[in-house]
Amino acid sequence: MAQGKGTPEQFRKQIQEAAGHSERVRLTLHARERMEERGILMREVLDVLRRGTFAEPPAPSLKAPGHLEARMEGRERVQVVIGFAPDGDPIVLNVITAMRG
Repeated sequence: MAQGKGTPEQFRKQIQEAAGHSERVRLTLHARERMEERGILMREVLDVLRRGTFAEPPAPSLKAPGHLEARMEGRERVQVVIGFAPDGDPIVLNVITAMRG
């Protein structure tokens, strides 16, 4: 997939595939702190990434050239903001923050 090119559905499938391998999901320090503060478990974050939908579809990151950022939400009203390089091999998901919506 060309850098940053693709449909939301294609990106969702990439994210789901990557989240199926927990070693490809990394938490920033900020995400860890917010998860602890908000009582959000890692399994909830993984569930959102594996089964959730976009609250905000992927858009170019202002902080990391060539990366996209997106907000996903799950059934339990948990939202997760991630950053990723769509052309990564393998794709690694950087969890930026998590919240209850």
